[in-house]
Amino acid sequence: MLKSLLKACLAGLLIAMAGWIYLICQSMGLGDLNKVIGAVMFSIGLVAVIALEANLYTGKVAYIDDKQKLVNGIFILSVNLSVAFLIGLCYKGCVGLNGVFDAKIAKTWYRFFADSIGCGICIYIAVEGYNKTKSFVPVILGVMAFILGGFEHCIADAFYYGAGKLTLRGLGYIGIAVVGNSLGALVARWLQTKVIKK
Repeated sequence: MLKSLLKACLAGLLIAMAGWIYLICQSMGLGDLNKVIGAVMFSIGLVAVIALEANLYTGKVAYIDDKQKLVNGIFILSVNLSVAFLIGLCYKGCVGLNGVFDAKIAKTWYRFFADSIGCGICIYIAVEGYNKTKSFVPVILGVMAFILGGFEHCIADAFYYGAGKLTLRGLGYIGIAVVGNSLGALVARWLQTKVIKK
């Protein structure tokens, strides 16, 4: 249990770090290139999660297929969110973070939900791509896809939420991101394993 806790804490830390790096890249003064560079650099978070064998909920949710994995997944999710949120609190008031999460929740809830599903699919592609090839190229491309697509990652958003205004609406949107990320990953895996392979 302690090992699982520490690996989940590490994953929350790595995704929060990736979120901060992404925001730093946004202030580089290179116009639209900022977002592309930020998307590439954000991928260090998922690359590190895989390389260091950390426990990240969004990378594991598609593979939950029994009660024990479900319990473990909920535990990992809780730790990931908590760590990312607490790190976000440490960055509260920093230049570059003001209003980041406000801009995200300015979306309608259904647009935010759709963007969360998109992220779940991208993360599944990234992880499954690594599992099949043992290459980090699918990981980098999967992360770039969700960043450049404007999709929502629940753990990264917990970091942005902690650094921004703490509102009930924001908390609700974190919940929406969790459901959307989970649904996107699970549907992608179901289609791959149960429908296409039949």
